[in-house]
Amino acid sequence: RGWNNFIGALLEMLAAQKTKNGAGIRILTETVTSPTLADQIRAIQKLYPAAKWHQWEPAGPHSARAAALQTFGQPVNTYYNLEHANVVVSLDSDFLASGAGSLRYARQFSKRRRVTESGAPMNRLYVVEPMPTPTGAKADHRLPLRAGDIEDFAWAVAVNLHVGAGAKQSDNGDINRWSGPVADDLLHNKGASLVIAGECQPPIVHALAHVINDFLGNVGKTVFYTDPIEANPVDQVASLQDLAKDLDSGAVDLLLVLGGNPVFTAPVELGMRDRIQKATLRAHLSQYENETSAVCQWLLPETHYLETWGDARAFDGTVTIQQPLIQPLYGGRSACQILQTLTGSPDTSPYQIVKGYWAAQHKGADFEAWWRRAVHDGVVESTALPTKTWSIHGEAITEKLRQKKMGGKMEVIFRPDPTIYDGRFSNSGWLQELPKPITKLTWDNAAIISPGDAHRLGVENGSMLELTYQGRKLRAPVWVQPGHVDQAVTLHFGYGRTHAGRAGTGVGFNPYGLRTASALWQDLGMDVHKISGSYAFASTQMDHVLDASRH
Repeated sequence: RGWNNFIGALLEMLAAQKTKNGAGIRILTETVTSPTLADQIRAIQKLYPAAKWHQWEPAGPHSARAAALQTFGQPVNTYYNLEHANVVVSLDSDFLASGAGSLRYARQFSKRRRVTESGAPMNRLYVVEPMPTPTGAKADHRLPLRAGDIEDFAWAVAVNLHVGAGAKQSDNGDINRWSGPVADDLLHNKGASLVIAGECQPPIVHALAHVINDFLGNVGKTVFYTDPIEANPVDQVASLQDLAKDLDSGAVDLLLVLGGNPVFTAPVELGMRDRIQKATLRAHLSQYENETSAVCQWLLPETHYLETWGDARAFDGTVTIQQPLIQPLYGGRSACQILQTLTGSPDTSPYQIVKGYWAAQHKGADFEAWWRRAVHDGVVESTALPTKTWSIHGEAITEKLRQKKMGGKMEVIFRPDPTIYDGRFSNSGWLQELPKPITKLTWDNAAIISPGDAHRLGVENGSMLELTYQGRKLRAPVWVQPGHVDQAVTLHFGYGRTHAGRAGTGVGFNPYGLRTASALWQDLGMDVHKISGSYAFASTQMDHVLDASRH
């Protein structure tokens, strides 16, 4: 079956939806920052007012999005300038190596590490994190804490700065010893300091960072706020749950999944593999056959971004025009082309779609010259979103909740893999072969624990563990990592694929099988037991050791 067959089936379904105002249409995308794509979806929603647009990004900024609503009462985009920061406090943020803007942040940070003038101060970096990261490796002062205890640390710093209510003393002695000096250092560098909350920390930690930065006068100097760069900054967990309910009720006649792999990456309790099959017509636009396309009637070959026209916003809102290097090799189409079919003009080219959008946005008679310059430069001039200052809600931070007791159990920590991310790159042999920072593992993920926990459990590298969380079990090999916090297990998701391709299928284990909507990043309550068996890792850490047993 070819594109004409799919378009025929799609148009037949759309004709039936006209009388329902599109009540049976559901579009599921990843996070959209493309102005053109967003405009197309809005046009579809005008044509079919009852249609719904859902989004799901497994490693997206869910906490930062929720914290903006909690702190400012509206969606807000946050970015930083480390050039002017004498003191930086990272609350489980690997800002030098991952996330939006990390390349610029690394450049700005390293610039302050080069002392070029006599007496010029070098910046200071404090890092609090559970698992060693490249940012933690650069820290002047690093404190290993369980992911759930970082909220305690943020509260302690806020209380020492007199911007948070509560006792100054924590149950954790390390927090008590660290929070006071860190707060003093921040206080002595008002307007030249920065507190960064990690994407994987809960909304309250992000809210505390906002409040602390505001109190220190850092806003407009080292931290900046703009309108959101996302076209539709919604609660994506709630969005996916809403889609699951509609699928259960039989309300979905047409489900268009544009990119992503929700069957593999969605919270485990949603059971998207079975639920998606309740839609009458299911189509998945993807560059690869994966777990989601396996349960859809139509797998639509998607163009690579170097095969098509498009646009997107950077972390500060700057727009870039994406232009192809080659024609599509395998007859693929872009998300813009699929959406254009829903508006009744399936033959419009990606170039016409993107150029047409910007022609409507441009003011003035010199559009052709402006367009040629934007395409030539790769960046649309003066499209960075203007910085704004919002007042912080008085209830942004409330008195902290009592910490859960360990109860003999361990903390489970979920993180995207440093090389294959959320699993989308698992079929890239080059990325599989690339050693991961810190652990130097290749072709695998692991249950990463501290040397102290390894001694207590009686395990070593390659030993097997059974992990039990909320009644679900997972078998995983151990990697013992110095610098990892005690009483916690870090699991990098993205592995354990069943439909990834020759390089990615059957490699590693799948932590998504334990990840729930209520605990996307961490939670207490994991039972960990040693079981029989062993596993041989491929790690480059010891490649050049002259060990007679290995050579």
